[in-house]
Amino acid sequence: MKLPIYSSLLIISLLLSGCVATTPQPTAASPMNAETSRQVVTIDQFARDPERLYLHVPSASNAISNRMVLVSLRSGTRSQAVNTLVNYLNRQPASSIGVVGDHEEINLATIDVALQQLNPDTERGKLYVVSKAIHGDLVDQASAVGVELILIQP
Repeated sequence: MKLPIYSSLLIISLLLSGCVATTPQPTAASPMNAETSRQVVTIDQFARDPERLYLHVPSASNAISNRMVLVSLRSGTRSQAVNTLVNYLNRQPASSIGVVGDHEEINLATIDVALQQLNPDTERGKLYVVSKAIHGDLVDQASAVGVELILIQP
């Protein structure tokens, strides 16, 4: 009678130890997936600042949700990433900040909304972002509030 109980406990402990021993594999939703890591490396190769902060702008896992995030940002809604970026830009001394994330349009929209929250009263530092296109209007908007926006083409 004791043998089935012991064998059951042995089987359960083997199953549990097998579950604990497995390590999760990185997924597309991981904060530092391949695209984000590539952007960090690109910014590091380009920027010559001794220190830099990085802000990871999250994106959704599908195109429809990303469009909804873009519409929300473009309507002026502040996300957590926007609030964090505004806080970084308001710090003194001025910071160098790399903005990275899986979705270029969401990265740029986040920067746009953050810049709209700033007053043009002080030097705020540099923002680095990897972008396939040059956005002169965004660069001008950044300059008007004391931010040097540096767009790096991949």
